[in-house]
Amino acid sequence: KWEKSHQFLLSLTSNLSERDAHDNLSSTVCKGQQEYEDITVGLLYTILTDENAAQKAYRDLTLLSRDGLTLAFTKLNQLIVEKFIKFQLRTRTQLIWLFTEFVKSSATGADTMCFYLLRQIIGGDVSRSNIDYIEALLAIFQEYNFLTAAVVYVFLRLILDHSVPPLHHLMQREIDFSCSILREKFTDCLQIGRDLIRLLQAVAQIPVFNNLWKDIINNPRSLSPHFTGISHLLTMRTSRKFLISRITPDMENKLVFLTSKVRLGHQKKYQEWFQKKYLANPESHALLCDIIRFICGVIHPSNEILGSDVIPRWAVIGWLLQSCQNNATSANAKLTLFFDWICYQPGQENIMNIEPGILIMFHSTRSHITISATLLDFLCRIITCFYKPMESQIRLAVRNALQFVVEKRVLSSLLPLFDHQKLDKELKEMLQYNFPEFFSANSSTTTTNSTSVTSKSGNESPPVDTTGDVPVIEKATNSASASDSSSRKGYGDDEEDVARFSDSDDEPSSLANDALKKIATYLAQSLILDYRPGSHLLDEDKSDENVLDANLAEKEVLAKLLYYVREAGERRLGYMVLFFIKVNYNSVTMYEDYIEDLKQFDEKITLDDCLSYDLRICGEDDRSVFSYILPSVLSQFKDTLNGRLEVIKTVVSYVDPIQLFEISRQLALNEYELLGSTNMSRILVDSLNWDYYEQSTLWQLIHSEDPNADVFFPVLAKLTAIDHPEASAGFVTAMKTIRPSAALIDQLIVTAKRDNSFLSCIFNHWSKHYPIELIDSFIEILKNFKEKSSTGGTELLLRHLNLICSHNDRFMALYGRKLSPALKDCSRDASFSNYDTLRSIVDGSFNFDNIDAVSGKRKHDDADEDDDILFIRSSISKSKVHEAKKRKEDLSG
Repeated sequence: KWEKSHQFLLSLTSNLSERDAHDNLSSTVCKGQQEYEDITVGLLYTILTDENAAQKAYRDLTLLSRDGLTLAFTKLNQLIVEKFIKFQLRTRTQLIWLFTEFVKSSATGADTMCFYLLRQIIGGDVSRSNIDYIEALLAIFQEYNFLTAAVVYVFLRLILDHSVPPLHHLMQREIDFSCSILREKFTDCLQIGRDLIRLLQAVAQIPVFNNLWKDIINNPRSLSPHFTGISHLLTMRTSRKFLISRITPDMENKLVFLTSKVRLGHQKKYQEWFQKKYLANPESHALLCDIIRFICGVIHPSNEILGSDVIPRWAVIGWLLQSCQNNATSANAKLTLFFDWICYQPGQENIMNIEPGILIMFHSTRSHITISATLLDFLCRIITCFYKPMESQIRLAVRNALQFVVEKRVLSSLLPLFDHQKLDKELKEMLQYNFPEFFSANSSTTTTNSTSVTSKSGNESPPVDTTGDVPVIEKATNSASASDSSSRKGYGDDEEDVARFSDSDDEPSSLANDALKKIATYLAQSLILDYRPGSHLLDEDKSDENVLDANLAEKEVLAKLLYYVREAGERRLGYMVLFFIKVNYNSVTMYEDYIEDLKQFDEKITLDDCLSYDLRICGEDDRSVFSYILPSVLSQFKDTLNGRLEVIKTVVSYVDPIQLFEISRQLALNEYELLGSTNMSRILVDSLNWDYYEQSTLWQLIHSEDPNADVFFPVLAKLTAIDHPEASAGFVTAMKTIRPSAALIDQLIVTAKRDNSFLSCIFNHWSKHYPIELIDSFIEILKNFKEKSSTGGTELLLRHLNLICSHNDRFMALYGRKLSPALKDCSRDASFSNYDTLRSIVDGSFNFDNIDAVSGKRKHDDADEDDDILFIRSSISKSKVHEAKKRKEDLSG
């Protein structure tokens, strides 16, 4: 494909002068998208393969670009991901040169290219080619401050890889660079989140980083006025993009294949191949932490994969832990596995980050108890060893993480693990001291306090290395699959127990646990199991015996029964009631009566809290039931649920495509509002930390509600295309439906200073569909140039206006003349000279008459040529056109 495009480029430029070649290319790119793509790819091919022609090809690339180099960056990034490992040294050198040129010119899209180039640095690889590549990138970043957080994350991680004597010079350069950036731009580095602490801990023994640690602990505001200490970072989740940055695309493909396609029991040959290619050298074992962090934080299998016989993530991580060859690597790998545990914050974490650690410990008890014992021992010791001033907060975080595991039914109880007969007495005592609540008989329903991790003030030293404190995992073969054997007891329907309970006036705490379980089971069977969506009962008329229609005394007994069962820990009860009344009455409004009955026993119970909780539990437990009741709940409780963040998070997490369409239809018809204008901005900001499916679903709902532009500006201030691609795409789509105005454009430019790459898309769309409103808005802003210059947004405005005028000829032909008076007011600004098209409009050199207002194409330049010369131009080669002109001049003379 690339060679074919290069041949096409040569066919257009061979045997032509530089000017004629450029004219020929300019006319060709205007013919269509395919020609434009072929020329762009051909120029990139020239740059990457021909050092002598690279400078000229780069100049043509920038001059001929019609989309701000978007196509060029797309093709380059695709090439880097798919073919980089096959590049020859010359091609790599030219790629680095091209990236440097993009950085020098501040090209939009260079940040994305930078991210893909960083991913090609292989951790733990000290081969000459990899070292040369690292040194070349480091030289660029030392000269140009670019993509600060991602660059610091990568080079902090690489420092220890280069601790061998031959690489001490490179290691010192990385140390000086990382430390200087951290001190100068610590606020930008805070984007890394909690993993910055993990990386800094690994290099804490290096003197310059030890001094940095002292400032982090003793004087955090000296680094950033917004930084309050270690606890500040530990509460910030690390974005997936940082975890991905240390895994090459080729390695990512292999890991994704291993965890989504390979059946359990057939993984040995794939693991041996992976180990031989990526983990063969002693230095490469530093990569183990990156891989484990990637598997825990990025690879989140679907429910279909989780229910299949594909090798689970915990088995892959168990194999990686067994690959550790020394105490230091083993301790760092365990810390990586449990890092989200010690930073756990209720309501903000993903169970998929916690699940691998607990399942490794649980499944290893069957045949590899040593693995379980060493991991449990490490988990207990890390609470006290990681950071003394926060010991109590870390202990609480780990307890809440374990409770989260039980609530999500990853394990029904932790007692079989913590009290396993093969664990030694000392370890059991340590577990009981740290996690006493999980040793009780009803530990599966225990609830712990949900407080956030905060820090005590103190002047202690930085987090200590746990290498010497935690024993190394002993070698053990990978265990086969073992499912959770603690299955539920069979459902009972003992009517005597139900009757005895109904007549009792005791509080729930005094009721027999077995009786409560039987009552919960009885209600589960009565309320949901016989009325599952798709069953024949949904299509039949309900008889009176299937309907809750009793006398007042019976209703009181039932209300008390429901309350007691709810308090006993049967979390499914609420959505069972919703489902039951939906099936029987095709409505869910009677749910309010259910809540009112519960209020008789607890005044703190509220309708909105119960609805939010029951919908979330339903989504987690049974998607079919969730999809069945959701539209009715949203429409009939529209005032209660409008704008509630937890409800919206539940909807976008669990709704299926069919119900999503139904909800979108109802929103578009204004039957109700789900997001609401009041809380939408807060919801959008919070959604930046959601996963891809949740964000995509949210933006589909937003487009259906069609809100005002004002709600988008709070989230726009935080958007970057590389960090938030889903939200950026959703924002651009939303703005396309809104007519431009001076106030809107001004707000866009001022707010989007952090990342304005998507403004080009919005302005280009407006120039085609709302040209009059756009040109009037620009003129109004330019007339107030003095006021706008104080905001710092004028240069950004001029840059985008110059792009529009340069690449939209039809827009210029129809409306360009109106710009000239307004542009004169700001032509005295120093930055105005950088924009050739705008400057030509002001000085009168721009030829508006040379553009066809209908087609938008430029007319022929040689207006003085007669028909004979035009005929000659189309019939003979360009080299003879000059002779024909000269002959005509001689004859006329």
